[in-house]
Amino acid sequence: MNTKELKSFFLLSVGGLAVILLGLLLSALLVNHGFETSFVQDFGFYILISFGFLATCFTAFLYWLFTSVFQPLNRLADALDAFKSNPEISGLDSFFTRKLGKSASFLLKSYTKLSKDSEMLAQDSRKKAEMDKETLTSLISELQSGVLLCNSSFRITLFNPKAASILKYVERRTKISLGRHLNAVLDKDFTSYLSGKLLDTRNGKHHTKTISGLHYAPNGNPISVHLILTNPDSEPGSYIYVIIIRNIAGEIEKAERRDRDLNELRNITRSSTANIRAAAETIAEYDEMSADVKKSLISVIHDETIRLGEAASISSNTPQEGFHPAWPVQHILIPNLLEDVGRSLKSGDQPVTLELKGKELASFIKGDAFALTSSLVYIIRRFAEKADSTLLYVSIFAEDRLLTLRFSTSRKILNQDKSGSQFSLETIIQNQPLLNNSPYPHSIHYILEQHQAEILSSENDTEAWVSVIFPAATNTAETNKADEGKHLNAQLLKSESRPVYYDFDLIGQGFTTNKQLGDKTLKELNLTVFDLETTGLNPSVGDEIISIGAVRVVNAKLYKEDTFYELVKPERKVPDASIEIHGITNLMLENKPGLMEILPHFHGYCEDSVLVGHNVAFDLRFLEMASKKTSLSFKHPILDTLLLSSVLYEDADSHKLDALCKKFGIQIDGRHTALGDAVATAEALIYLIDFLASNGIYTLNQAQELSKKSRFTQLIY
Repeated sequence: MNTKELKSFFLLSVGGLAVILLGLLLSALLVNHGFETSFVQDFGFYILISFGFLATCFTAFLYWLFTSVFQPLNRLADALDAFKSNPEISGLDSFFTRKLGKSASFLLKSYTKLSKDSEMLAQDSRKKAEMDKETLTSLISELQSGVLLCNSSFRITLFNPKAASILKYVERRTKISLGRHLNAVLDKDFTSYLSGKLLDTRNGKHHTKTISGLHYAPNGNPISVHLILTNPDSEPGSYIYVIIIRNIAGEIEKAERRDRDLNELRNITRSSTANIRAAAETIAEYDEMSADVKKSLISVIHDETIRLGEAASISSNTPQEGFHPAWPVQHILIPNLLEDVGRSLKSGDQPVTLELKGKELASFIKGDAFALTSSLVYIIRRFAEKADSTLLYVSIFAEDRLLTLRFSTSRKILNQDKSGSQFSLETIIQNQPLLNNSPYPHSIHYILEQHQAEILSSENDTEAWVSVIFPAATNTAETNKADEGKHLNAQLLKSESRPVYYDFDLIGQGFTTNKQLGDKTLKELNLTVFDLETTGLNPSVGDEIISIGAVRVVNAKLYKEDTFYELVKPERKVPDASIEIHGITNLMLENKPGLMEILPHFHGYCEDSVLVGHNVAFDLRFLEMASKKTSLSFKHPILDTLLLSSVLYEDADSHKLDALCKKFGIQIDGRHTALGDAVATAEALIYLIDFLASNGIYTLNQAQELSKKSRFTQLIY
């Protein structure tokens, strides 16, 4: 028996002795109260013996019940509690519990075996998944094309180094990173257009899961963008998009060089063949010409023949792979193009309505749908503005392999400009950029030229019109399939490094507004942890920001490769007292950009995230003062690790960043540098998120409410 069992048996024995004493006491009471009958006198001794016997039997029964039933059951319970470490159950030799023990042992052994088998299968599955992931990582990292994976809200969940290289900004701007919205690295209107066309697929309007377009990278290089919806049959919130991007600057340069060479070849051919023909006809017509003249004409033919041969080398020297359109194209159904144009025209401050006039032709043209839509919208708006009309009629004509879109109005054009000359839309768009903040740096004239399109405008006594003429294109199912996959075949290249950045936990996360962020858990949020270094402590008397450092935390994971760090030239000198703290000298800041240049880039870096800092009220005061000089506004949700620490660890001697990092065993690299402090704060934040969860604090709203209880909320800067 163990100590617990001996204690229980001792209590049972005491209980038995108590019964005997109770019997003796009862007998004494009977005698003392006059029950001195002959029965008591004769049998009192036997009565006492009977009480003792019954007490002994009762004690023995309790002992048997304890050792044969209760004790084995207790051991069985202990064995069940500890079966993971020892599946054997012993000590159940009682008649009543022997079979129960054997059954329990069998069940526990079976469960243990099943658990081991399940764990082995799970390990095999994890191993296979890791191998598949490694294979996918190696494959994607070595692709010549840039690859991005986005969830249904167009949050980036994966990208390869090629994508990061193509979308890299020359200047300080937002860079590609996990958890960011695709609009942070590609033009918002462009991505909205492409995604909108794919969503039309769900409505049965189109029969494709991919759409292409031309875009321009932040460094100005043209890139082809292919957006693929991988699971169109899923629910809208479960869509997964693959974006394949390629830098086609070299291809466009090659195609333009080819066009120049072919134009030169065409001009030389026309000139030489004309000269040869004239010389040959002259020789044939005049039989009696002198020998010198005839020799001269033959020399012309000889020279022009040599010239033709040299010109022919232009064609042979042109790389064959360059023979494809410089501008990425796809088949565009004219009714669909006009539908997109009409939808765009109805938005904005001055909506314009298009009304079809005549028969709708289901004709096709080849081109970049987004570029053409944007160009037509601009052309039509300018035309409607000149005609002072909000209703235009559109007619479609097909003739001689040409397709004409004619936009007309019954009102005469206000055709006199300040010089009194005739209105000409062709002249207006000659050097007109496409749109403000457009991804296309070229003029509309250039875009139409790339699509071999022409624009004409005119009027008569009854109407005015503008016509855009395109070469018509045929469209078959085979052509569609070929065009869809035309640029999607990637070639493997050797690469020195093969990192692929991904976080598939982001796939299920949807887009949330600032109001909705409050109900998101802290582990789901995109967090920008930042810190500032300044000339002093008081922005209201002129102290300025001289350094900004920030790092991203996504899904409670620190991404040290996604950082923001800039030195900023202030308008005032950095005092010696401040230099002693952060080590940033006036010489280091001499050639750095000013805050008005840096602040928009930092604002873009923080877009759609929660701002986090240690004693963040200090930093926000500086940002607030700086924002007054710009149109920017830092209205992000806020978290402060100082406030959280002061509530969670009320008894701590200090809540400074050094003390907090020491508590969590965090080594601060670069103390009193903006980036070093931001990284240290981010690492401390991850520990705090786990500690908050253990205390029932999960969401942003809950964390902010907890922060209000801190005594440091009264600090004013």
